[in-house]
Amino acid sequence: MGKVTRALLMFSIGASAYANPTVMYDTTTWHATEIRDLQVGGVAYNVEILPGSYNSVFRNQPPIFLGNPARASLAANAMRDVLNNEPMVPEIGDGTSEVLWTPHTLPSRGEFQAAQRGHNTDADPWQSYADFVGSRGTDFSGAPHSWLFAKVHQGPKVVYDPRSGYATGILDVSANGKTYDVNFHRGSYQQVFGSHRPTFLTNQPNAASAATAIMNILNAEPAVPEIAAGSSEVLWVPHTKTRGGFVTEQRGHDTDAAPWQSYADFSGSASVDFSGAPHSWLFATFDDGSPKVIYDIDSGHATGIVGLSVGGTEYNVGFFADSFDSAYASHKPTFLGEPGLAAAAGNAVMKVLNDEPFVPRVSKGDSEVLWIPHTVERGNRFLASQRGHNTTVDPWQPYADFSGMQNVDFSSPPNSWLFAKFSDVAGDFNFNQVLDVDDINSLTETVLDGNRNLLFDVTKDGFVNHDDHRFWVKKLRMTWFGDSNLDGEFNTADFVQVFQSGHYEDGLVRNSGWEHGDWNGDGEF
Repeated sequence: MGKVTRALLMFSIGASAYANPTVMYDTTTWHATEIRDLQVGGVAYNVEILPGSYNSVFRNQPPIFLGNPARASLAANAMRDVLNNEPMVPEIGDGTSEVLWTPHTLPSRGEFQAAQRGHNTDADPWQSYADFVGSRGTDFSGAPHSWLFAKVHQGPKVVYDPRSGYATGILDVSANGKTYDVNFHRGSYQQVFGSHRPTFLTNQPNAASAATAIMNILNAEPAVPEIAAGSSEVLWVPHTKTRGGFVTEQRGHDTDAAPWQSYADFSGSASVDFSGAPHSWLFATFDDGSPKVIYDIDSGHATGIVGLSVGGTEYNVGFFADSFDSAYASHKPTFLGEPGLAAAAGNAVMKVLNDEPFVPRVSKGDSEVLWIPHTVERGNRFLASQRGHNTTVDPWQPYADFSGMQNVDFSSPPNSWLFAKFSDVAGDFNFNQVLDVDDINSLTETVLDGNRNLLFDVTKDGFVNHDDHRFWVKKLRMTWFGDSNLDGEFNTADFVQVFQSGHYEDGLVRNSGWEHGDWNGDGEF
């Protein structure tokens, strides 16, 4: 299987889309295939890493830095630095050496000149090489080398599934003064938005503007894009939540040559999946790189925040009803000994919660508080920065630091005083700072339930699916399918463990975890 789009098998390691540049990978080869949101002189670009000749790669669009060698060199340096910032040095092909070219000049008839950055395909970092001059008609990407082009884009770009030809999303959509990556999702409103509020909830004018921006981009394509196989196709941008339902802007077309157009608002049940035949009615989700509040799909309570920046580090945050001793039994609080950072973290959490369309609740208590511990005191006590509110419409606000007993659980009604735990470890869903079996099992359950909880979107592609499961195993935990005890090896000990667990074809639905032999994420062994 070759390279595919972000909606399928291209994944990232690192921060969210607009917070930092993001490297995308192909899970068949684990080669880097794109860089999203590359920053060059204050401008964001998307970069495709493509094999082929100059003539084939740039046949429909000349290089963006043609005639500007200095800018091409800056872009090439930025690519080099992003690649070197990855946890493991990325490869872009199977060659014994790898080079990435950013063309800038056509020095003579039939030739191109490009800034080049490359490395040997082992642990060597990416580095700068002298400019390369070569034939425009020659494909240099074959063995024994992997010399590829960086095709740099600016502005919106429709993303297609190369197998079906359907549009799966749009990069860099400008709407309402912001820039978004947009993905098209099947599923019910509850599945797509149960864990995260729609971007334009309570703001119908902005939802309409965003929907129209999508429509205009789709209609500007050389051929009218289709998004599925239905006899009619619609994209929804929700703006209102009703009891058991939703109201949404909609743009759609008949699946022939008819252009995309505006339709009247649609009102539907939140529990119904409208994406099946004979129609294809999908939801559009928007990501501007800002932190996202996570909600429990059943209670509606906020359970954490994805992508919160504190002191230059990006964290995921979880809200836990527990005692200090239980919450931090296996690790220290993130900001222990740093009351200033704990206060900054509290302010960041407070701002994100107050920016929601409705003031989030974290429990059923009469008053709610989130604690960020920073000091262990004498007498088995802790001191924490705290932010809280009364559970009506009051916004979250700062309170004086709290001092409490480490062995007491303060989360019981009538008050709900919880700990906010921070983790900068990608794939750590239980916030204990390590990647363990509980993490992979939680990911499996979320995928099987069909819920789009972005805490589990380790690929940073806007979807939560089995691709995140594979990515967690191979790129985050860096182990083998079959490594049941997560010791980094797949050997006899793993087989002994899984067969002793007694889960093999036991006839019980979805009762098996990774440690029992469920290595493909279907809940069974």
